[in-house]
Amino acid sequence: MPPTYKIFIATVGLFAAATATANDVLPTQVASTLQRFKLPPATLSVTIKDLESGEVVLDIRGDEPRNPASTMKLVTGLASLERLGPAYRWKTRLFADGVTDDGRVDGNVVLVGGGDPYLVEERLYRWIRDLRVRGLESVSGDLVIDDSLFETPPEDRGAFDNEPFRVYNALPSAVLANFNAVRFLFSPAENALVKVLADPNLDELRVRNNLRSIDGRCRGYRRGIAASEHPDVDIVFSGRFPNRCRRYGFTRSVMPPWRYAGSLFRWVFESIGGTIDGRIVRGSVSENAELIGEFESLSLAEIVRLMNKHSSNLIARQLLLTMAVEAGASPANESAGVAEIAHWLDEADFEWPEFVMENGAGRSRVARITTQHLVELIDYGWRSRVMPEFVASMALYGADGTLAEREDFPSLRGRAHLKTGSLDHVTALAGVFHAANGRRFALAIAQNAENAHRGGGQAVQDRLLEWLSSQNPPPSAR
Repeated sequence: MPPTYKIFIATVGLFAAATATANDVLPTQVASTLQRFKLPPATLSVTIKDLESGEVVLDIRGDEPRNPASTMKLVTGLASLERLGPAYRWKTRLFADGVTDDGRVDGNVVLVGGGDPYLVEERLYRWIRDLRVRGLESVSGDLVIDDSLFETPPEDRGAFDNEPFRVYNALPSAVLANFNAVRFLFSPAENALVKVLADPNLDELRVRNNLRSIDGRCRGYRRGIAASEHPDVDIVFSGRFPNRCRRYGFTRSVMPPWRYAGSLFRWVFESIGGTIDGRIVRGSVSENAELIGEFESLSLAEIVRLMNKHSSNLIARQLLLTMAVEAGASPANESAGVAEIAHWLDEADFEWPEFVMENGAGRSRVARITTQHLVELIDYGWRSRVMPEFVASMALYGADGTLAEREDFPSLRGRAHLKTGSLDHVTALAGVFHAANGRRFALAIAQNAENAHRGGGQAVQDRLLEWLSSQNPPPSAR
């Protein structure tokens, strides 16, 4: 894993004056919720600021550095919007490294990645179909994957939580297709066997199925299915699968990104009548290769929205590397990306001596920021030229994204644009709250406590939002 980049700046807090007059008494309903879930009050930090008046209406341990989990994506998202612009787009290119004649490439084709974070199957299909319509029919050589724009992270995917195949642990890549994800479906078969189907069903995907079915109800952790690594295959399934499960499925990331992207390209191309005679190999494009196709990504504004609403670690990591590329890193790595974040913080006059960013996604045990500084970031974003894109990127409470199922307080539905954060023993929430009386607040909540992620942290957040919705009109209306 690249070394953690920590930003040290002179200790001058922009909140110093405001904090002195801030309300530092925890609302009663919040204190009782902490007690009910046995969460120590000292593990909670909250900062809430009126975006119009600048009044800090609540500040509880707001200067305490906390692990922010995925609320760190607000930093990555706002920095990328300002650095690259909301209309920024990535380009994926296809080159012919051989003679082209009447729809046939006599030689190799080279797929060159530009770091597109959202080259999903349906978008890839549209591009390949366009290539076929324009006349590309066959390739006599190999499909070469050039992913050299990004440096491959030298990290163990299972090091974070011993879940190497989970999609949230997938590694970034300059040629990233479909989030590198495969949906596996399991169902009982004859002779105590278990049938395993993969979607997409890639020829290059190597699965070893050691599962056996047993008589029993459809229950148990992952229905008794264990997944493990092996040098000769991409994934090994073993265990005992209950035969009363008609079908069970989960999504995993199991192939190296370059091989997955090449396999998916080939699968789609051949499904609509094209042919590639050679292998899928990793390599680089030659200077004399001929450009035969180019595909543009969604806009950065759309990508940041997908990242924040659905809390995609992989998109965040792609954004961090893209900022490094645009700053001149070749190839880009996470250290260069975090350094670019540091430059942006300095130019924006943020002074955050406690700030630690590891990968831009918040998937980290060492990341740190205070709730005061998260609120400062949100206040800055509220006044930024990219404010519409920044605010709209966050999930709407009770309506979409990671907040779609927050339904305990119907009066709060649609009243907040927020980014959630959750790791084992960490919960966080940050964004903008729109009160019924027209008052708008920037808020940040972070709790780092044992078992905070098991319901208590979310309950504390909801109680704080409920309390905030009942606050007095703004000072100008009194």
